[in-house]
Amino acid sequence: MYAGIAAASGANTVNVALGGGSFERIAIAEFSHATTTVDDQTSVYSNASPTIQTVSPTVINDVIVSAVAGFHDTNTWAWTNATIIAQSNGSDANGIAYHIDPAIGAYSVTVTTTASGANDSPQLLIAFKAVPSIPVPGSEKDIYFDTSVTPYQGYVYHSGIWNAFV
Repeated sequence: MYAGIAAASGANTVNVALGGGSFERIAIAEFSHATTTVDDQTSVYSNASPTIQTVSPTVINDVIVSAVAGFHDTNTWAWTNATIIAQSNGSDANGIAYHIDPAIGAYSVTVTTTASGANDSPQLLIAFKAVPSIPVPGSEKDIYFDTSVTPYQGYVYHSGIWNAFV
């Protein structure tokens, strides 16, 4: 898994040069309010289904990313405790999901093969540290939730400033 910071706000182009193999797959996801600093990570190469992986974030609002690859074009997965971003079912399959963790401590994600049966598949679970405060500037209509307070405080970026809402 590779992580980087976008060169600018708004639309960005990501160029990828693959090695020319016949089974290469790629998934790209964009997250706001995350750094490229890895807070915790785990990986497994398993043929078990379901597979449970756990990371232990040390700061609140870490972006936890789960990625999995399969060796059949019919592989699909379901995640528990993570939101699916994308699944690809070409010559081989891959999938990616995420969760923004509002707490410090152990967090588990379960990946279950839902089609094609379990096979040897690499799986990654990485917690990227969150940006410690509201980033400035934002983009028009960006939404940010501060989960370090109770109740959570929401903000929307409009006309060049962050505006609080309840």
